[in-house]
Formats: sequence, C-alpha cells, structure tokens
Amino acid sequence: MCRKERERIQREQKHFSKEVEDMKRVGEELRQTKRQTARSYHYWLARRNEFALETAQEKRQAEEARRHRGEQVKGLLAALNREARLQHEEELRQPQQQQTGCCCSLLPPLSAAAAAANWLLLQSAAASVSSCSSCSSSSSSSCSSSSCSSSSSAAQ
Repeated sequence: MCRKERERIQREQKHFSKEVEDMKRVGEELRQTKRQTARSYHYWLARRNEFALETAQEKRQAEEARRHRGEQVKGLLAALNREARLQHEEELRQPQQQQTGCCCSLLPPLSAAAAAANWLLLQSAAASVSSCSSCSSSSSSSCSSSSCSSSSSAAQ
C-alpha cells in the first residue's frame, strides 16, 4: 500500500508539475499580452494627446484669426460710422444752403473736368459781354448810346 500510495503521489506530482508549467506558460503569455496592451495603450494615449494638442493649437489660431477679423470689422465699421456721421452732418448743412435759394445745391457735384469746362464757358461768356462805359449797362442791346453800339459791333 505504501508503494501504491507513492506511485499515486508521483503521478499526481507529475500531473501537477505539468499544470504548474502550463500555468507558468499562461502567466507569461498574460504578462506579454499585458505589456503589449500597455504599449498599445501608451501609444494610443500619446497619439490622443498629440491630437488634443494640435486641436487646441488650431482652436487658438482660429480664435486669434476670428479676433483679428473682428478687429478689422470693428475698424471698418468705425470708419463707416465716421463717414456716415460726416455725410449726415453735410446733409444737415445742405438744407441751409438750399434755403438761400441757390439752385447749384440741387445739382449733383461735378467732376473736375466738368467744373473746368463750366469755368471756361463762364469766362468766355463774361468776355463776350462788355459793359458800356457811357451808360454802365452790362448788355449792349439795352444801351442806347451810339458809342456802345459801335463798340459792341466792333467786338462782334
């Protein structure tokens, strides 16, 4: 009986030693899997942090660009407001000029070339109309003096 017991114990030890070897192998596989999982997790975590950093930088740049555009828009709006205020003040002054009876204030503003042409036309009209020295009339047709009639006909 002792012998049978010893053989049974040896068989169990062999069996248990195989199970222990299997458990060691499984344990090593689990450790390798754990290491691989940890590496993968750390790689994933590093990529996620890089992505978060890039996203934060892009958001900051976009916010800075938005702020810059906002400042530009504010500047443009301020300039437009100044221009509108000046135009409004000018419009307030224009009715006062129109009340004086000047028909020129009703006309649209002339270009520089048109203004120069009008000035030349006025100069030539003023040169053609001569005042009479004897009667001080600005029109020779209304003058009854013979010297004025002769000077106007000579001028023509």
